[in-house]
Amino acid sequence: MRAVILLCWMTLGTLSTIAQPSQTVFLETVNATTVRFFFDENYFLVDKDCVFKSVERVAGFDVTSSQLNGRFTDFDQQGNVILEGNYRNGRKEGLFQAYHPNGAKKWETRFLNNLPVGLWEYYYPDGRPMLTLEVDSTQTQILSYTDRRGRPRVKNGSGLYDFKVPIQGYNPYGYSFLRYRGRLKDGKPNGYWEIFFQSEDQQSERVAEEEYKNGRLQSGMDLIQQAPYRSLRYNFLPFESFVRGETLISKQCSYDDFSGFTLYLANHLTTAFAQATTPPENEQTFELVFQVSASGETSSWLTTKSINEEMDQAILLVLQSVDYFVPSVKNDVLIDDTITLSGVVSADERGQLEFHSLSIGRENGS
Repeated sequence: MRAVILLCWMTLGTLSTIAQPSQTVFLETVNATTVRFFFDENYFLVDKDCVFKSVERVAGFDVTSSQLNGRFTDFDQQGNVILEGNYRNGRKEGLFQAYHPNGAKKWETRFLNNLPVGLWEYYYPDGRPMLTLEVDSTQTQILSYTDRRGRPRVKNGSGLYDFKVPIQGYNPYGYSFLRYRGRLKDGKPNGYWEIFFQSEDQQSERVAEEEYKNGRLQSGMDLIQQAPYRSLRYNFLPFESFVRGETLISKQCSYDDFSGFTLYLANHLTTAFAQATTPPENEQTFELVFQVSASGETSSWLTTKSINEEMDQAILLVLQSVDYFVPSVKNDVLIDDTITLSGVVSADERGQLEFHSLSIGRENGS
């Protein structure tokens, strides 16, 4: 849910009123022009006391436009500075610098009118150079890459690129990273590339093969679904989630929201209904009650808030195809539980169905 309520609260005259125990606190006032925001590690706004709170941002903020404006500093839970930069009327402007927990520089780049320009340089925690990108409004090129052992793998835009990035959001396979392996020419992918899922303990599974020519994807093969594709699915560059913070989008303080599981379910439904030809005339809600075992298996589905019989059955079939439903936890133990899943379905401007505003209620666990 976009936190447009922030502006409403602030125009009441003071932010002190939002700090009441019965209300969710996404931010607090510092002074007339400065606000302290509370984010999770993915830069979604969360409650000040949420267990998933990871970042506190002290930032200039324009109440009238509800936009970041001026210098900002992000702190981790130990009070370490992890990011500094500047906004002008809600747009990134000037030097941005990120830091490792030990205080060493993690990366730096410059923004002009909200877009990165020039070099984007990444460093290891010990200060050694890791990755150098050249960016402008039309493209990004990889100029150099040095692996953890100090071996230069890419020089002057050419060489073997073998790099992993954290997976953003929930994935049903249980892996933590995406790993990309392929050759670069003039800073762009060229030839045969492989994409892997990789776990914390270095277990990996190859999930896709791709063929590039001068930076353009020629063909791809999803090895899990055994399906070809021709449009880009994977971004082989680091993703910096701090940009999400400027959108002021909030999440509930639940593991389902924090992990991205509710968003995964919404996307799963939306994708399954992409070819639907009879969208509902108005926005409609649905609610399902079912059992989820400690091993993540679902059963005993019951529709309690119905759209229509045909739509209800279609939604049930799609959700029953989810191989693993995150089970409930009680006293640090996975348990069988009764789940209530509610959500909204509507048609977008093209007439295609969208599932959104999903909420998961767990009867006996969390």
